[in-house]
Amino acid sequence: MASGKVGVFFSEKFKGRNWPILGDRFKDFPEAFGELLSHPRIVFYEPEPVSEELLLKVHSPRLLETVKSAWHYEGGRITVGGCVEALEKIWTGEIGSAIVLSVAAGHHAGPDESWGGTYLSSFGPAVVNLREKYGVQRFAILDTDSHHADGDRDMFRGDRNVLHVCFCSQSQVEEEGLKVDVDVGWKTTDEAYLRLVEEEFIELQAGCRFTLPWLRHLPGRLRRQRAYTRLLPQACFKG
Repeated sequence: MASGKVGVFFSEKFKGRNWPILGDRFKDFPEAFGELLSHPRIVFYEPEPVSEELLLKVHSPRLLETVKSAWHYEGGRITVGGCVEALEKIWTGEIGSAIVLSVAAGHHAGPDESWGGTYLSSFGPAVVNLREKYGVQRFAILDTDSHHADGDRDMFRGDRNVLHVCFCSQSQVEEEGLKVDVDVGWKTTDEAYLRLVEEEFIELQAGCRFTLPWLRHLPGRLRRQRAYTRLLPQACFKG
């Protein structure tokens, strides 16, 4: 049975630094969580930096050498380490879901290029780790940043075992419905955004839990895509 606990992954090393794009966003953390700090379902973790060995399984040596020369490299390694640890703890049932507070890593980092304040891949190493340690193959990724997740898309391009749905600023369907972009525009309201989500998603069979526990639906317009419907029921977590 899956745990009902929520893991929060945060490093004190994130505080007091002017991180690319973010600035010192985490100066008030973890105190900003307020009463949640003592909530019985919230578990805080201090993540360890991801190993360079694991990074080299998803990034080229050229990119890694470039990022290593930057002052924010260690922050990125800690972020990725948190993502790796979070996904593993969810899979093993120690926690049911996770929030990973991040700097210098994220969805603009592909195998050989990175930009936009995200210089190392978060999902790439986390996926490789689960595949190698537990034999997990199928994953579903939902990205709600209005900037297109170009790095993640490049990271998993051609991987028939990864569904990547990006609610961003463009619309396209690739790889027979396994890679999907939904244009939500640069400015919208909560109501308009949720309408687009409802238009895209259909309910899954009862009892199915995804890597993201709150992801209970799939893009509705793609229900006729055979590869899409074949992959997704098997992307569920054991539970």
